[in-house]
Amino acid sequence: MINLRLILLFLIVLVQTKSISQAINLEKIQSSYFNKLTNEFVFFSGDSLHFMDLNANLTDSKYISNHDELLNFDIYFNEEYFLVHNNGGLVYKLIDNEFTRIDNSFIHKNQYKSSTFVYDGIIYRFGGYGFFDVRNFIIYYSENSNEWEVLKTQSKLFPPRLSQNKYFIYNNELHIFGGYSLDENNRDLGIPNDEYWIFSFENKSWSKIGEHKLFRNLSYSNFDFYHDGKFYYLGNDSIEEAFKSLFSIDLKSRTIKEYEYNYNLGKANYKFPALISNDTLYSVSTLSSSPTSRFNLINIPIESLKQKRISKFDNYIFHYFIFFIVVFTIIYFIKNKHFFEKKLKLKNNFLIYGFFKKIKISEFETFYLTELLNYEQVDNSILLDLIDSNLDISQKTRIKSSLIETINIKLSILTSNKFSIKKVPSKEDKRIIKYKLVRTFNSKFL
Repeated sequence: MINLRLILLFLIVLVQTKSISQAINLEKIQSSYFNKLTNEFVFFSGDSLHFMDLNANLTDSKYISNHDELLNFDIYFNEEYFLVHNNGGLVYKLIDNEFTRIDNSFIHKNQYKSSTFVYDGIIYRFGGYGFFDVRNFIIYYSENSNEWEVLKTQSKLFPPRLSQNKYFIYNNELHIFGGYSLDENNRDLGIPNDEYWIFSFENKSWSKIGEHKLFRNLSYSNFDFYHDGKFYYLGNDSIEEAFKSLFSIDLKSRTIKEYEYNYNLGKANYKFPALISNDTLYSVSTLSSSPTSRFNLINIPIESLKQKRISKFDNYIFHYFIFFIVVFTIIYFIKNKHFFEKKLKLKNNFLIYGFFKKIKISEFETFYLTELLNYEQVDNSILLDLIDSNLDISQKTRIKSSLIETINIKLSILTSNKFSIKKVPSKEDKRIIKYKLVRTFNSKFL
């Protein structure tokens, strides 16, 4: 009787051991998630939901009775576990050991590879591809109507239409960058996005904060994660190497850091979540290529990640401000050309040009220049009257001509031929002569 009990106990232990070692079938995992509240990895594989702690111990498994109908779903946690169809529409909620459908929607196939996330107790989706187009709006699952509703915004700016972009939630904001839009002429051609956008849930508006070439050819990865003011993510899609470079965005300094190759991180399986806890980066790996391999966690101290290079991504608002200032300045100066002009003025028997250049002039030259600077045109008679009245008209005329010639020589020296006194016949009567201080044609801006 005792031997029978021992044999029975042995069989029970054997069955349990086999069940645990083969519980997670790697080939059948369709979705994985890290629950920050419980510090557990969650894997939806085959017919069960599995939970693993940070010591790589399988802490629990839930058999899902309706697992056959649950294909192409991603798992999320919003007080309870939910499954959201990756082609849009369907939503299931975990109740006891069964995922129960709760939506009144359908698989509309409009938001494939959209950005799905939970914020403030609500499931949201941004962007995504479907029916030869991509989207740039946000929808959310309403538990009142059990349908997806479009989120109303108050934005004047909008990001490009995107799918596959990287994203995360920080400080009541949705951050997006990378991903792809579509060529308007060739819907089979994806266009890499190099812009960084933020949606504020408080202001219900979008804002573009920067762009960088390093954002091109980036796609969403389940490996990416946020921690303590930084978003860590895998690098360029165009790199075919098994190990992709690790990057981080520092949200305070708006800088991008690239890290050197890390041997341990190179063993990670990038389709599973990663995280940082107690200054240690945890990443999921597998011990062998067997479909039923148990999981292994790679532990990498953050301080061991060596910085390779750092760059600052462009501040769109700052550049826009600078552009506006430059344009405004150009328009102002065009409308106020005199700002550039060097002017002539008289002071203490000196003719001054601009701020520094000056030349000494005589008393009669001062008289003539005073009239010419104060009036657009000066009659010949006025210039003659400035000369000694005891002289006859012919003598005055010679003196006047000599004075104008001398002034023109000094103007040429002082202004480099930019000013001169010209004789201007009257349009009404050619016998009437006037004089004018003129600026030469090729010296509009001095």
